[in-house]
Amino acid sequence: MVDLNKVTIGVLCGIAGGVVAGVGARISMRGVALAANIPPSFSIGGTLAILVFGAILGIPFGLLFVAVRPRLPGSRWRGLIFGVVLVLVFVVPPFLLIRPEGELALLPPLTGLSLFAPLPIIYGVVTQAAAERLERKYQPADRRSVRAVWFALFGLALIVGLIGYSSYFESSPFPSAVEKALREIGVPFRASRGVNTGILITFAIAYFGTCALIFWRGSRTRMATFAALALLAFAGAFFNRNGILGGIMTGLPAARLLVALVQAVALGSMVLLFFLFPDGRFAPRWMRPLAGVGFAWSLLWFLRPLPGSRLDPETWPELLRLMVVVGFFAAGVLAQVYRYRRVSTPQQRRQTKWAVAGISTAVLGFALIGGSLMLIPEFEVTRPSGVSAFFVFSIYLLPWLLVPLSIAISMRRCRLWETDMFFEEERPGHPAEFRP
Repeated sequence: MVDLNKVTIGVLCGIAGGVVAGVGARISMRGVALAANIPPSFSIGGTLAILVFGAILGIPFGLLFVAVRPRLPGSRWRGLIFGVVLVLVFVVPPFLLIRPEGELALLPPLTGLSLFAPLPIIYGVVTQAAAERLERKYQPADRRSVRAVWFALFGLALIVGLIGYSSYFESSPFPSAVEKALREIGVPFRASRGVNTGILITFAIAYFGTCALIFWRGSRTRMATFAALALLAFAGAFFNRNGILGGIMTGLPAARLLVALVQAVALGSMVLLFFLFPDGRFAPRWMRPLAGVGFAWSLLWFLRPLPGSRLDPETWPELLRLMVVVGFFAAGVLAQVYRYRRVSTPQQRRQTKWAVAGISTAVLGFALIGGSLMLIPEFEVTRPSGVSAFFVFSIYLLPWLLVPLSIAISMRRCRLWETDMFFEEERPGHPAEFRP
């Protein structure tokens, strides 16, 4: 079992240290420019990207620090010792043992070392302070744990999702119609790209952070764990521009098959989530075969066992594929409305009202965006054909943020999956497959 309280402390203190170190890295880069006589430049988007990169990079080291902290000498000096070790391992070799590359090659090694060596030390000190503060908050809290296999799957899905999502930052930020409008009103490309970068970063923090919150708060129930994994798998499969792990996936037949399988399972899991939410049961029961058809259709679409035939969805018109995808999700929304009106008790309605509203709005937004792209092709960004064309960039991503956000609100404000029919201890006789 994995103690999620300790994981939370490691993640949060790593983010805190990474952000502070990212600020220091931005200052050090300005020092590199001045020392190398390079005209300094500043952009909001670039600065945000550095801070986000620092936060992401700080997470694994934060987890490592929490793991090794009890074994480090001196309770007050553990963060400093950890930072010095990071300097010796990651900063000294590039400057003194390996020839630097890029702009760093223009600096004397000792100058570069003096600019960047303080960053890991600052990281260690900040991480230590944050860990001490967080321990006072989370150690007295109820123990939250999850099986190692679920934690490993969540971590893998999160890494794949972040890798795929990062491909957006090197791409054209807006559709051609939007770029043309921005040029006509005199908005510089650099400014529009900075805005787009800010939107992408905000979305990433909100979406992946909310999925992590659902996984953490719902660790006692398998349905909550499934919801978090389904949302992350969906992001890993579709929130990217170059395949799940980049262009190499298009060159290997086995890898292409694996990617297609992940995409099929991701889309099918989202369909199942809409049908099964919130207790893991189908209501009405005749929705069970329809959900099975939806999952089978996603396998047929992405695996393409009969390429070129009438059963190959890739040969269908784009509008027909869109209607099928929207139809399955709309059926899930109808199932949620039926459950809300006919099956749920008043308390259960209060627990699910936010989630049902968010899921319904997301499907409506997806349908409107997909229909708009059919009518106005100029609003489509450069992207492979298929359903992936509708899961891209800024406003195209926003409807899907409503799904995890609304679930998290229901968990936070209405104790979803903690009371009544959603918590095993208060439901004697509940089917064993849903026990935490």
